[in-house]
Amino acid sequence: MKNILGILLLFFSAFMLTNCEKENLDMIEIEEEEITVDTTIISNNLIFRSNPGTQSGGLELDCITILYPFDLLKSDGTTISINNDDDFLSLIDSTATGSDIIDFVYPLDVLDDEGEQETIDDAEELAEMFAECVPDGGWTTDEFPAYLVSFDNSCYTLQYPLTLETLDGTELTANDEEDFIELMTEEIVFFVFPFNVIHEDGNTETVNDVDELFSLLISCNGFYIDSTDWEWETGFEYIGCYMIGFPLDVVVSDGSVVTVNNHMELCDLMLVGELVDYAYPLILTDEDGNTVIANNEDELYELLEDCDDFISGSGDAFLLFLGTQPVDSLGTTGCYTINYPITVTGETATGVMEIEIFSDQEILELSVPDASLEYPVSVTLTSDGSVVELNGIEEIFELLEDCF
Repeated sequence: MKNILGILLLFFSAFMLTNCEKENLDMIEIEEEEITVDTTIISNNLIFRSNPGTQSGGLELDCITILYPFDLLKSDGTTISINNDDDFLSLIDSTATGSDIIDFVYPLDVLDDEGEQETIDDAEELAEMFAECVPDGGWTTDEFPAYLVSFDNSCYTLQYPLTLETLDGTELTANDEEDFIELMTEEIVFFVFPFNVIHEDGNTETVNDVDELFSLLISCNGFYIDSTDWEWETGFEYIGCYMIGFPLDVVVSDGSVVTVNNHMELCDLMLVGELVDYAYPLILTDEDGNTVIANNEDELYELLEDCDDFISGSGDAFLLFLGTQPVDSLGTTGCYTINYPITVTGETATGVMEIEIFSDQEILELSVPDASLEYPVSVTLTSDGSVVELNGIEEIFELLEDCF
């Protein structure tokens, strides 16, 4: 059985924000030196959107850590050396000094979101790196913090012009990637729905809401995840009706196994399309609080089939129906058409009921719980008109994997 779960799982949850708290510390002596100022430099707002990294060894700017020591440039051409958190907090507490700061002095040594050290040569490079940080919170059912979705971190890229919204509701237009990055560095902005993204295959898709944005971004993974509890604060803590136990080992795109310590780290991997599979055995907790173990992918799917809401519909009949739907928003036909009639059986209060179905619509309207198909069933492939006979749910999974 293959990774076809992604076709079924269209809604995704979000996460709780974490907050950093700044401490007020005593002023200390700050070393200054003078350099020539480029009068075209505009004050870099990213300096004051940074937080001391406590144990990180640097200043945290979203997913970037600016390593100590570094220098800051003042408007009069002098520089201030920042060697640790105390230096930076003292600078922030000093209104007179802080208001004169216009930029970092480059080059800067930083850690990226994967902990790799890089050298940043100018403000533009820092701004682009910051704009690409994937949010690990801050969204609601209708708002999502903007970030630079591109082929560097996704299988999609943003289509311009693009409308963004500030915290006070002001709408701003980014005409190209350069505009987008500039707006990102000035203040916190959110995507305005709908907007378009371009897939790496060249197709354009419209994103109408937060659910669709999650779905598109996560579709870039080699493996897909679901949360059947659709309340936002439970995001990525569930696979189907089972709670995930953290820390969790997963396989990423380069084939290595990495450990994720919480659902926010799992979110980061999912939103940049890095997750390929879980590293088994996978330890889960069911709805009754019992521990269950999936030793491989097939066992995971068997467990998921026990969830009341594993799929929206009635068992394998609905699964069969999925292949009749367009692959993406630009499509007009599905992978195949079902050759009706088909028959399903299910338990009712009066015993086993056998129902004959004559259309896709009747599958959607099917209300018999735990209904199952009577095999074999056949479908006609849209691509070449050939008829394929299916003799069980595993063959449906295999066909859907080939289709999508």
